[in-house]
Amino acid sequence: SLLAYREKLVWKIKDVKNFVRGLMTSRAIELPTGRKCWTKDYRSDLTDLATPMESVEDTEMLWKGQLSLAIKQLEQLETMLKNVEKKLDALSEKNKRIAILRTIPGVGARTAEALAYVIDDPQRFKNSRQVSSYVGLCPRRYNSGNTDYNGGISKKGNRLLRALLTQAAWSSLQSGWSVEIYKRVRQGSSKRSTIAIIAVARHILIRSWAMLRDNCRWDESKFKVA
Repeated sequence: SLLAYREKLVWKIKDVKNFVRGLMTSRAIELPTGRKCWTKDYRSDLTDLATPMESVEDTEMLWKGQLSLAIKQLEQLETMLKNVEKKLDALSEKNKRIAILRTIPGVGARTAEALAYVIDDPQRFKNSRQVSSYVGLCPRRYNSGNTDYNGGISKKGNRLLRALLTQAAWSSLQSGWSVEIYKRVRQGSSKRSTIAIIAVARHILIRSWAMLRDNCRWDESKFKVA
């Protein structure tokens, strides 16, 4: 529940940032791209442009009041997010299952937490396909007459965990262990990038389940790519 609440805060923060960017664009004010826009210096510049709504007298300057409110909202949301993540860290600090999962390259604290709580008791799954199906990362199978093929993933199960696993999959490409899986599934086609990253996400899920089942930390030598 707390992880889901954190995710809502993250999206609210994105919405406010997008609002600010759109507001600046409407005033022909160009902002830096990416995270540079939200550094301390640029935030200071935005604050200088803003005017408290109650102080705005000219209707043409109402955008300055909107900017002021948006900056305050952003600060409040970021403080809330910081407090939620602090509590999550405290709850996870002594959790051995989360500590095990965090040894996987590319898997951060939030992903490890979601994996630990969604998988719960690893013994309740007989095999990796059951785990994948439970989370919604198992390909759907169509069988009708002479037609028999695998479609996209079912998307059943925990949506938040699938999103976090996808993020972890992209991060894992930086560590190298999943690159071979990604390239093999992608087959050199940019159109298959999403399919490939989902395949990596599924590998992370399966390996996480196996590690919890066997109570062992990450050991790349035990996870050779087939």
